Amino acid sequence: MTEILSRVPAQATLSCKCVCKTWRDLVSTQDFAKLHLSKSVPGLALNVYVEPSMMVKIIEITNELHVSTITELNFTHTGTASPYEWIDIGGSADGLLLLNILRRIDDEHELYLCNPITREYIDLCHPTKSSGYTIIYGFGVSKISGLYKVVGIEARYESWENECKVYTVGTGLWRSVAPPTQATYTLVDHGVFVNGSLHWFGRDSNDTLCISCFDLETELFNTFSPPPPLLQFENRHPNVFLAALEDSLCFCDCTSNDYTITIWLMKVDKSWTKEFAIQSEHYSLPTRLSKDEVILMDYESNSLLYYSCKNKTSQRICNFDRQACISVSYTPSLLSLESFGTENSIRWIGSFP
Repeated sequence: MTEILSRVPAQATLSCKCVCKTWRDLVSTQDFAKLHLSKSVPGLALNVYVEPSMMVKIIEITNELHVSTITELNFTHTGTASPYEWIDIGGSADGLLLLNILRRIDDEHELYLCNPITREYIDLCHPTKSSGYTIIYGFGVSKISGLYKVVGIEARYESWENECKVYTVGTGLWRSVAPPTQATYTLVDHGVFVNGSLHWFGRDSNDTLCISCFDLETELFNTFSPPPPLLQFENRHPNVFLAALEDSLCFCDCTSNDYTITIWLMKVDKSWTKEFAIQSEHYSLPTRLSKDEVILMDYESNSLLYYSCKNKTSQRICNFDRQACISVSYTPSLLSLESFGTENSIRWIGSFP
């Protein structure tokens, strides 16, 4: 029975708790949550904005390329104007989402860790930033200890004066670690989580484009170079960005005038190989990558595209009637935030938070 239930979609698995006490107890264990996660099919998390409301939508894409909504996080309010300027999905790991929410009135941020499937969240109470500084975030899980960590780099635009704070989920506290000293940051991108580390664009002491890497286990920074043909790009360039392809870091170059997207894959020795090039009709960004397929967001037509790496063909699979921005690949999970013990996790039913 365990094996059968572990293959049921996450949302439906939660309903199995209502069948009998035996199933409820089984589905509620962390061992089952880990087993279920290993078989869960990755979907996508989107920011969806419709004045005066915002939401985060979790969708799945079946093998038949059918797109359906799993769940939504609605940010409702009273009055005619939204109290939120923007919602940034700052990272995803094991079905948990880091949400960085900018308030419209006072330009302050709210920071939450949530599981959209179990409808639980934790208020992380973001670290206080110094005047003139911005905090860029990342979220992931350490490779050996399995600890979930939120990383905040406090930096000033093109400044070497950086500070770094880490929040280990379950402790309820932010703590300072040795800051990055080899790079300045764009201050706009969240960290890309790949294989136990977070990655950001930066520039080194020679003002050359670099990639800053933070190991979540050792909590140390290091830097390395992007693909050689791309060293001349400014880290502020809006059409180059980092992404994850399974357990490897990717560099996506979308600067071509003919809308060609070139994707480079980093090897273990930190060398790069050109994995494939995708021809698109409009300005599009890859949002979920694998060896066989790439899902792209077409920002001109506000739709999702599917690209087959084998056949080198693309097709439109979904159109949005609202302004949407794909942020991260998201894998549905039954991981309960209550399992972190000392944290005050909150379960919500309707609007979030």
